[in-house]
Amino acid sequence: MRAVKQGDGKLIEYEVFDGRVRESQLCDLKDNPDELLVQHHDATVVALTGRKPAPFQINLAGDPRHTAKLTEMRALLLAEMRRHDDPFRLWNQPHDNLPTPPEPSAPAPKSGKAKKIVRAGRFTARRREMHLHLPPNRRCLSVTNTLRLS
Repeated sequence: MRAVKQGDGKLIEYEVFDGRVRESQLCDLKDNPDELLVQHHDATVVALTGRKPAPFQINLAGDPRHTAKLTEMRALLLAEMRRHDDPFRLWNQPHDNLPTPPEPSAPAPKSGKAKKIVRAGRFTARRREMHLHLPPNRRCLSVTNTLRLS
């Protein structure tokens, strides 16, 4: 996954599960500051969140009216990846004759007790990380390295 933001535009390119999922997400942050997708318009989601998105608050990448902006943002993303010497290339980018990045190796298991998953109410903790899921009108807060599990 790679992302770039410029002005009110934000592009996120997803290529996950060994390339089986390839998706582009283009948002106009002025009109859609929460980066809502068509899935947020589902009646079940609206009932859970109590918030009905405006019809234009969707992923704009597939909209032909935004093709020029999508092309501009993709060019910016590639330029930033090159500027930062990012060796990864997405399915829709030139490979620049770069060697394939090595696959990340799995971390060695640590000795001692296995890490425990704790669930209490709306808190979820795993390893030394905690996520607090707030009401729909607030964003998710992540706190890392502040919780010690035994």
